[in-house]
Amino acid sequence: MGHEPALQALEMTYFRIVLLTIGFVTANVTIASFFQAIGKPAVPMFITFVANAVNVGLNYVLIFGKLGLPALGLKGAALATVLATALQTGLLLAVFLRPGTSSQFGTRVGWRWSWLRTKQLLRIGLPAGLSFSLDIACWAVFIGFVVGRFGAEQLASSNVASQIMHLSFLPALGMGAATTALVGQYIGRDDPQGARLRAHTALKLTMLYMCTMGGIFFTFRRGLIGLFRSEETIITLGSQILILAALFQIFDAIGIIMMGALRAAGDTRWPAVVTVSYSWFFFLPSSYFFGSVLGYRALGGWLAATLYVVLYGLTMWWRFESGRWEKIDIFQEPASSADAGPGDPDGTDGV
Repeated sequence: MGHEPALQALEMTYFRIVLLTIGFVTANVTIASFFQAIGKPAVPMFITFVANAVNVGLNYVLIFGKLGLPALGLKGAALATVLATALQTGLLLAVFLRPGTSSQFGTRVGWRWSWLRTKQLLRIGLPAGLSFSLDIACWAVFIGFVVGRFGAEQLASSNVASQIMHLSFLPALGMGAATTALVGQYIGRDDPQGARLRAHTALKLTMLYMCTMGGIFFTFRRGLIGLFRSEETIITLGSQILILAALFQIFDAIGIIMMGALRAAGDTRWPAVVTVSYSWFFFLPSSYFFGSVLGYRALGGWLAATLYVVLYGLTMWWRFESGRWEKIDIFQEPASSADAGPGDPDGTDGV
């Protein structure tokens, strides 16, 4: 991505180690989704708190060489992330497989491979997973390739602003997951009106929260950036980026919640096409145009990001309100006895 050689060396050192978390992260997302779907989101939340606390402690010990261990610096930070993520997986599995959960939801059975269930999952999950992955990759390219080429200060300003935006973005993702669980439950009860009402309630709450965060970003922008860096150029540019972030908060809320509701209904293919098209064929080219061609650099890139978030949010809102998701039958391929495991005549393994 053309970063400075010293920065590249640090990035590669960290990245090669944290690649070890891939399997653990996959398991964590899967098991956490199970608990969210059965209405017990407090389980993964508490375990995440524990894992994060351990991560902080391990960072202190491994980075600075405490308790008789050598000071590993950036390598220690990466290793702490790997160990804390592995701990998170172990704790989630322990609760998932404990007797109480197993007796109610059959979590200790159903391990036999099922091509039918695989097909059912891929039909709905593959478009959602690919679109989410490509969207994340798009933002990575934006920060690393588009903004990163403008120099260390431009990249630092964007990175600091991005971290601050997580204060609004990540809780909204949590509400999006809750929307998927609740809307899915009402669809399972054949109550589309109840599903629609839950989606609207989640949208109102998330919009209220993100608008509040937008106000905080705008009002305290310089102080927030100053918590991370003291250079005036970084504070000034980071503050300008937070102004743009404040403007698109409401549309970000719409996009996140409406996407969560659409996924609950199994409407994943059309939104996937829209997400990939908007991100790779509108967002990235326009960020390059505003940043490099027009010369606005990082600020121009974030202007393109603002336009992308606004367009995406409005499109997802239109898709949900069109009601086309109500015509999708996510149960169109019932399990057959031929695909069932031992002691599981209907192929559901009690789940």
